[in-house]
Amino acid sequence: MDKEPDDMSKDELWEALDGATGFKRGDILLNLSQHLLHEDSYQPALTCAQEAVDAFDTAGFPRERAYSLRQIAHVLQHEGRMNEAIEGFREVLPLLEAHGSDRDIAMAHESIANGLRNMDNYEEAAYHYDLAEDFFMRSANCFESAILAGRNFAGCLTNVGGRDDEVLSTLERILDYAKGGLAVTKINEMRGQLVYALARIDRFEDALIEAKNLLAVAKACSCNSCVPD
Repeated sequence: MDKEPDDMSKDELWEALDGATGFKRGDILLNLSQHLLHEDSYQPALTCAQEAVDAFDTAGFPRERAYSLRQIAHVLQHEGRMNEAIEGFREVLPLLEAHGSDRDIAMAHESIANGLRNMDNYEEAAYHYDLAEDFFMRSANCFESAILAGRNFAGCLTNVGGRDDEVLSTLERILDYAKGGLAVTKINEMRGQLVYALARIDRFEDALIEAKNLLAVAKACSCNSCVPD
């Protein structure tokens, strides 16, 4: 039985590309681009993704075309071309909203937010992290991604003046979510963030209580990551 492109090595993909047409050609090119990106071969990865866009467009597969456009943005992001990458994710977002899953939409918002945060555009980054959390929450098996998006939302708002109360309420909310299934180490990271948020708005007594809770849990945990300083 022939392998699917997802299961092929890079050499097998190059071999299979010869004579491939339609959807199969686009699928091979997209997988090749992903292999090449993992090797930091940015220009070949970009070329393969661009050719995948054309192949899926010609064959009439809008969802896979959107995935290929997203791959182009990923390549640009890894290459450090952040402005181009952010614009790429913005352009693909309505296509994913039309043809992709809630997880696809969440990941696009998260990618935009990551780029904006790296450029110190915290307020707009927070907007996209908020949307990412919402769409991750609607998706199966994305609980941890939703919690991370919520943490990043709060982290960005910490750098935006006048929104400390929103930071605090967000951290309290996602900490409650996290207790339902996240590892102790990650819960403790959020507790530390909550301590800082409480201290920022001069709720020092509450901050001290949370810090003591954090210390107690860290002492009781057997993993190296939770050992308190």
